[in-house]
Amino acid sequence: MSELRLKSTGTIKLFENDNTSSVTIASPASLGADRTITLPDASVTLVSGTMNDATALSGNIPVSNLNSGTAASSSTFWRGDGTWVAAGGGLVYINGLSFTSAQTYANIDDCFSATYDQYLIVINDLINATNDTYMELEFSTSGGTAITTSSYNYAYYGYDSAGSGAPNGAGNNASAWRLTEMIEDSTGSYQGGFNGHLWIYNPFSTNMTRGNGITQIRQATSGDTQYQTNAVQSEYTSAAVTGFRFKMSSGDFDIGHIRVYGLVNS
Repeated sequence: MSELRLKSTGTIKLFENDNTSSVTIASPASLGADRTITLPDASVTLVSGTMNDATALSGNIPVSNLNSGTAASSSTFWRGDGTWVAAGGGLVYINGLSFTSAQTYANIDDCFSATYDQYLIVINDLINATNDTYMELEFSTSGGTAITTSSYNYAYYGYDSAGSGAPNGAGNNASAWRLTEMIEDSTGSYQGGFNGHLWIYNPFSTNMTRGNGITQIRQATSGDTQYQTNAVQSEYTSAAVTGFRFKMSSGDFDIGHIRVYGLVNS
């Protein structure tokens, strides 16, 4: 095996006549500073040695270079065994909505997928503009098309701060999931509104979507705080449920803050 040494800057042409052999580039025992080796635009593989990544590398490694990006998404991470897997630790934030001006619906579209079986919707100060109206939720399909067919079977039960039973309700084959009775509006210091959380199960299946939750409102008739438990079963089977929207029986929303989380599958 021959050996060629350069004492100054120069060019070594590899495989000029014979492209079947490998070439080892050796460095002296110690270097006074970093040295640069420029490889040709060909199929050349570095099999040993190190690179000074502080000066030779920059930017991000493309996702497609890590297992071809298979299963890579905003909710997965690159694990030590060379695969993309769902992030651990329980709840994973997916999407949110915050607004402070009037709008007819409080909707988050395309937040449900096959990635998770369960989702948590957290509602904070979803405030109605019209007094003495009730709250409803409709599921939606891809792109935000609301499901308003008669597919919702729901029930809610309430208890108020005055120590008496609050209005309860139920419905079969309804066009929406009714969540409350009459809510006080935003008059004054925003004493009304809707707060709480809802769990949604298997929304992305095309068979059946279920949900339940615990919510709180300020009653329009008495001004008392009302606590509710809620449940729904939607048997809409034409397409997978991918999102949802809140709406009032009449009027707009003034303010709203909503967050959606996915629960990591076990």
